[in-house]
Amino acid sequence: LGTPMVCEAMRDPKKAPIAVIEACDTSDGTHDKLISKCSYYRIPHYRVSVTTELLGHTVGKSGAVAAVGITHEGLFVSLKKYLPEPSPLKEEHHHS
Repeated sequence: LGTPMVCEAMRDPKKAPIAVIEACDTSDGTHDKLISKCSYYRIPHYRVSVTTELLGHTVGKSGAVAAVGITHEGLFVSLKKYLPEPSPLKEEHHHS
């Protein structure tokens, strides 16, 4: 919940989210960071037409929340029909 925690969770295969949902009014820096991390870890990213305030309220927080990581397969399956197309991820070039 929140960009730092979502980015941190992506590093741990046991905690990594199945998908990341980002609010529509995040800063360019936050958006770029999330796209970059999702691309690197190959995690689907969805930018939804919900503000950080509403996203925070939806997940039971009193303040703004820029991003949420979905870790429950059943929840993701239920939400997926309401989500837009996933954001295109950046191509990662790994040198061998």
